Amino acid sequence: MLEFLAFGAVSAGVLYVQNKWGSKSDRQNDIDKFFRNAGIGVTARGKEGESQGIMFPKRLGSKEDEFGVTYSYRLPIGMTYKMLSTKYNLEDIFESMFNRDTQITEGTHNVVHITVYNERLPKEVPFQMEWFDLIKGYKVIIGKTHKKLIFHDFDKIPHMIIGGMTRYGKSVVMKLLIVQLLLKQQGVKFHLFDLKGGLAFNRFKKLPQVHSVSRDATESLKNLKNLRNEIKKRQLYFELKEYEDIKEAWAAGEYFDRDIIVVDEASVLAPQSKSDQVKNEIREILEFIAQVAGGLGYNLIMCSQYPTGDILPRQVKQNSDARLSFRLPTATASNVILDRSGAEDLPFQQPGRAIYATDGIMTVQVPYMNNDMIDELIKPLKVDVINANESAAPNGKRRKNLIVLEETTPTEPESDAEDAFFRQ
Repeated sequence: MLEFLAFGAVSAGVLYVQNKWGSKSDRQNDIDKFFRNAGIGVTARGKEGESQGIMFPKRLGSKEDEFGVTYSYRLPIGMTYKMLSTKYNLEDIFESMFNRDTQITEGTHNVVHITVYNERLPKEVPFQMEWFDLIKGYKVIIGKTHKKLIFHDFDKIPHMIIGGMTRYGKSVVMKLLIVQLLLKQQGVKFHLFDLKGGLAFNRFKKLPQVHSVSRDATESLKNLKNLRNEIKKRQLYFELKEYEDIKEAWAAGEYFDRDIIVVDEASVLAPQSKSDQVKNEIREILEFIAQVAGGLGYNLIMCSQYPTGDILPRQVKQNSDARLSFRLPTATASNVILDRSGAEDLPFQQPGRAIYATDGIMTVQVPYMNNDMIDELIKPLKVDVINANESAAPNGKRRKNLIVLEETTPTEPESDAEDAFFRQ
């Protein structure tokens, strides 16, 4: 019989703190002592219930490279990585012990790897132009760890949830994803749901690749209904042609657009009651997209700075295997996005620092692409630009040296003021 030891609240300070870099063997000894002092072990018992001793995580060895040292431990039978990570924030504990960034990863055969890095993760990672050469297919850069750039592949994981408090990087990463897909892919269409005043995606809305921009629940429902109709038509066509997914259609020589649906802010679309017909229908369509549209070439990115259990539709959560979370105020909010705590412990006032979770979990610094860089990159994509010495302004007066964008056929009505301006 195995009995998991009960443990109370753990503070690295009261257990064992070296508070110095120390040698590789010193750090390994400190980890051993932490497991014992914290009671992280399993009591083995005989048939009669007698204690046969305590089994602690077993040291397997260490491996050093240019970035740091990784210490490997096999957990005793009866203990799992999930049990351990649910009870403790081990990364925080070991960072306090060693005053270095640490990363805990799950290996095979009940092994955990504890990596202690030589250097801190940079506080800012500017996006480099040469990185565009690394972007292949629908694989885009999502962050940087101590060792390498991290990519998200929308072909393999079609849907993503993003969370984070304001000014921590949520808008930055959405623009980063949009720009990479705009510049590296042809036949990509964007459906932007900008529900915080219509300004976050303002610089993109006149691009020909942007099919629609929704600013409130009413516009969102209209555009989501159009999307649902498109998806059903494509689904029926794929059934008739016996295509399993969009990649099979492409391989057969039939090219379909890739549709990227970005929702910011999800809380605005959350129904408050069963009588809220508009928002309840919105929720149904979003769940429909998450459930059936990934293989058809539709990718959903849902974002929220106020993540609670009733804001993110259940089917969207269940079908979004990629999660990205910046700092959040509570462990409860972190659990909504990541299905685990941790986002509440990300550094205070550290924009861009995030937890990226798919089949594993890692801390990344999201590359920063400023607005000047974005504007320069997307400038060639904009509709025809006419440099006019004189152009008519909306008030009927003449305005000099105005750059006028030729209007394309909109997929949704713009405001009267915008229509008047772009018709001149």
